[in-house]
Amino acid sequence: MKYFRLSKSFSLLLVIALLFSLMLIVPNSVKAQEINVERIFGADRFETAVEISKEGWTSSDTVILARSDDFPDALAGTPLAYQEDAPILLTPTESLSSTTITEIERLDADKAIILGGTAAVSDTVEIELLAMGLEVERIGGDNRYETASLIAEYLPEADQAIIAYGGNFPDALAIGPYAAQNGYPILLTRTDSIPSATEEILTEINNTIIVGGTAVIGNTVFEQAPNSTRIAGDDRFDTASKIVSKLDLPLNKAYVATGMNFADALTGSALAAKDNASMLLVRHNAVPSCTKDLIEEKGIINFIILGGTGAVSDTVELQLKGEEEIVDPGEMVMHFIDVGQGDSVLIETVCESYVLIDGGPSGAGDDLVAYLNGLGIDRLDKVIATHEHADHVGGLVSVYESPIEVETTYGSEYEHDTITAENFRSLAEEHSVYKTATAFDTLNLDCEYTEMSFIHPYEGASGDIHYMNLALNVEFNEFSALITG
Repeated sequence: MKYFRLSKSFSLLLVIALLFSLMLIVPNSVKAQEINVERIFGADRFETAVEISKEGWTSSDTVILARSDDFPDALAGTPLAYQEDAPILLTPTESLSSTTITEIERLDADKAIILGGTAAVSDTVEIELLAMGLEVERIGGDNRYETASLIAEYLPEADQAIIAYGGNFPDALAIGPYAAQNGYPILLTRTDSIPSATEEILTEINNTIIVGGTAVIGNTVFEQAPNSTRIAGDDRFDTASKIVSKLDLPLNKAYVATGMNFADALTGSALAAKDNASMLLVRHNAVPSCTKDLIEEKGIINFIILGGTGAVSDTVELQLKGEEEIVDPGEMVMHFIDVGQGDSVLIETVCESYVLIDGGPSGAGDDLVAYLNGLGIDRLDKVIATHEHADHVGGLVSVYESPIEVETTYGSEYEHDTITAENFRSLAEEHSVYKTATAFDTLNLDCEYTEMSFIHPYEGASGDIHYMNLALNVEFNEFSALITG
């Protein structure tokens, strides 16, 4: 028998050859998995709701109808939609949209459940549904807390409930699919006290999950709720991510919605529950770092974006695919200008666009213009008058009378009957595009990582000049601010 001694170099080549041959027969399942990103969207929130409905339901005996421009009555609706195996569609307060009517007909629905009282969805909508041959049921209390409690009574008995803040939408919608699949009602609370309607339901509940930090649901509520645990992050995006991680939610697919508006997350939450998927929230132009960390940690590779690029930009889609890095966006600067009585805030974005909010009284106008000139500003992209009292718009008159150009002015629907207010409006309409703003209107700044949207007043609201005051939510990267005027 002969023996052959192989040289070290030959042995190394043989090992490499064997490894290469093994690589050729490795099954596809262990190769790097491809990231899939899809988008469900329409031209507006009504059409997006319809497209979501088409994705999940070829037909449905029942449809859930929610008000399109305000969220409170719909916050607790996802578990009900899941129980009824029904899509959530949107309607204006006063009458059904043609888009929604067509979808109800396509679904061949027999019944419509309206969420909220007649102030949210009018009797006219109910009459229109009856004329279509539908049975109509309305679940609506005197307020959002009662409506949520009434919805809870429609669900099977459960020993656990979700408690979410009733003053905003993100936390309730992020946990909606989990609550729906487990048959847990979503109850609403104030920050420091539990409303009586919620308390009544809690007498039959043994365990609760508080969703949101102490800024929205205080420790008093936490201690009063039965056997409570809390899921909370640093902000709405982090809370949504922690809901997924702490509750071990499904990771095969995640629905992705803007965290700055409720409509797409609301209508999409019913589909996410039906599809056994989680809900993640993102900024308009960026995937928050907490969300990115969760995606990488859990290995989520299938995403469905809810809404068009006006809600969730192409940049987010690229970031989800890993085709665009999430980078440090730089700094946004907020100038709080001393105008004496009243306020004046200048926001300088990373894209070198400028937003001026209020201008103080007339006597501060020259100083305000001098301050802007000192910064080298010769153009303001947006001017916002939170309301028309003289100590808010008087100084803005000087801005319009100066060489500084103004692109767009936003004001309240409430017009104050004074010479100063009339002078402001006249100059704003002459020197810029003048618009009235309501809740959920956004400022189109075309600037990554920066989002500004109005959160007040709601469409159709009425009251005195202070009640109709514009309030602006400003989001930049991981920073947020509320400017109330």
